[in-house]
Amino acid sequence: MPDVNYRDIALNSSSEHSQIGSTKKGGVEAEFFEVISNPSTTEEILLNLAKSLRKEILYLVPNDRALVRVHKIGLIDLLIRASQRKSVKIKIICPLSDINSDIVRTIIEKAPEIKIIPGKTTSSGIFIVDDLKMLRVEVKDPGANDFSKAIGFALYSNSKASVSSFKMFFDLLWNAYLQNEELIRLDKMKDEFINVAAHEFKTPIQSVLGYLELARADSEYNTTDKKRGGLIDAAYRNAVRLHRLTKNLLEVTRIESHALFMSKRRFDLKKLVLGLVNDFQNNASVLSRTGESSDFTRNNFLTKFSYLPNDDDLFVNADEERITEVLLNLLDNAVKFTKWGHITVTIANDKDKNQLSVSVKDTGVGVHPQMIPRLFTKFASKSSGGTGLGLFISKSIIEAHGGKIWFQENSSNKGSTFGFTIPLLEER
Repeated sequence: MPDVNYRDIALNSSSEHSQIGSTKKGGVEAEFFEVISNPSTTEEILLNLAKSLRKEILYLVPNDRALVRVHKIGLIDLLIRASQRKSVKIKIICPLSDINSDIVRTIIEKAPEIKIIPGKTTSSGIFIVDDLKMLRVEVKDPGANDFSKAIGFALYSNSKASVSSFKMFFDLLWNAYLQNEELIRLDKMKDEFINVAAHEFKTPIQSVLGYLELARADSEYNTTDKKRGGLIDAAYRNAVRLHRLTKNLLEVTRIESHALFMSKRRFDLKKLVLGLVNDFQNNASVLSRTGESSDFTRNNFLTKFSYLPNDDDLFVNADEERITEVLLNLLDNAVKFTKWGHITVTIANDKDKNQLSVSVKDTGVGVHPQMIPRLFTKFASKSSGGTGLGLFISKSIIEAHGGKIWFQENSSNKGSTFGFTIPLLEER
């Protein structure tokens, strides 16, 4: 590759530069690839390219202050006038900030056909005109106020290969932004639909549950018609499942809109864990919690608690109802995937980190390998009876308390362990 004589290029005067790249053979402009080191020459090329516009300009602005610099040399006025008098397309990708907000507002008001999308700060800018010529300008001093002081070397070419490559790069950035905006719009529509649907379902489901509870309380429910009682039980279980689903959907919308309210107070976490474990041992909450019957019995549930000496009470400052929801979710999952085996619940005080840790270990079927990377995301479930929302909600609740939720496969390759940490209440 022949050496480029930067000194000769830099010494080109404005009059001499008007001849750069203009040599024609048989009426067709010959291909050229120039390295420009003179900022004044680069500025002149940039403005001349804007004046030569016929159908399209693609402009990648390297940083927010660069838009201010090119406005000072008159480029923005040229683009605005071109957009007003010609049927042309002008696309600009530019980092947006308070520094260039006035200029962007002027462009939108005077030339609404110019399309501007936000970009990221880069080390160089790209200016492509009519798929024919491109100018790539390196940024030497991003904070400079003047165009001539900010730029370094520039590449100027009409090579089809060069222009096509830079245009493809610009189009990739442009289309990626548009696709991301469309995904955000669709995701917002989905969340709004889920929120409305969950609210609409909530009232009728509560009414159905109320009527079914009255039917189950009827004296004839347990005495005369077993078939009728079985049908009422089935309806009740499914109504409970629907109620839980709507509740989870509402929780998800609160989480994603950053409106998950926490009503914190001081309570004994050890006492709460013991109470829930006793409920599960006595099979008192399995049916009402999941809406499904369970073969879970006292014999296949082993509880084990480890405490440091004198840690009779383990107090936290937290939302007791939501921590209960997390614990029930972990226990429900352990029961669901452990038909035969043991479930071990451990609560420990880590004084060095000033936090409590609670873990639920089971000897069940474990977690499917494909699910492990997605465990705490929305709708991550391979179970026909699960929605995949419980762990996502639990993670959000624990993190809102300043703790962490975690999962690990048991070393015995049998079952899994889920747990969380939560800050310990400092005694005054």
